[in-house]
Amino acid sequence: MGALDGLTLHSTLTSPFARRVRIALRRLAIAHDEVFEDTSKPASKEWLALNPLGLVPFLVPRGQEPIVDSTLILDFLDDHTAQVWPKELMERWAAKRMSALAVGIMTDAVAWRRESLDLSPRPSVLRDREERIVRTFGQMAGLERKRSHWWRKPNQALFDIGIAVEFCALRLPHLDSEVEKALDGTDESLWERLDEEESFGDTRPPGLGVRGT
Repeated sequence: MGALDGLTLHSTLTSPFARRVRIALRRLAIAHDEVFEDTSKPASKEWLALNPLGLVPFLVPRGQEPIVDSTLILDFLDDHTAQVWPKELMERWAAKRMSALAVGIMTDAVAWRRESLDLSPRPSVLRDREERIVRTFGQMAGLERKRSHWWRKPNQALFDIGIAVEFCALRLPHLDSEVEKALDGTDESLWERLDEEESFGDTRPPGLGVRGT
């Protein structure tokens, strides 16, 4: 039995972190089962027994310990396929650096969402998250203009950029103009490449229209 046999992914339809893994599994045509957890309710005992953090995503390979955290899951998939990240060392690190910024944006956007739903949201905390998101998008755009060849073939960093932008459009639409300004003409070929990938469109969260609609 191979290491990628009998995989079960626990995720949600809206989590940007789960979307990272959902895209990779589909793009690489890795057979798997998917369990959608209800994160609006406290995690069940069964869920916590598999992942004590009570978060999604987590991957359960048959006969192996569960793998928590989207980046760890992606590295696990790359270890067995060598198709998640670029193979050349410098390109790999350039892609991972861009990916880390995108994941940071996702983290701030999720935290902003949770704070906004609190009975007494703190405006200063919300704005701090918003400013960090916009600032990081600006840095990402600057790095993209200096990019090496890491972007020429589909890899996880490209998807992570798109996931970050679309999750912000879903949860923080009032930042759309600031994000667009921060991206400052980010190469449209990136979006063209993402739109060519069925896995990207197939995992788009409910309620989020196609870009430009």
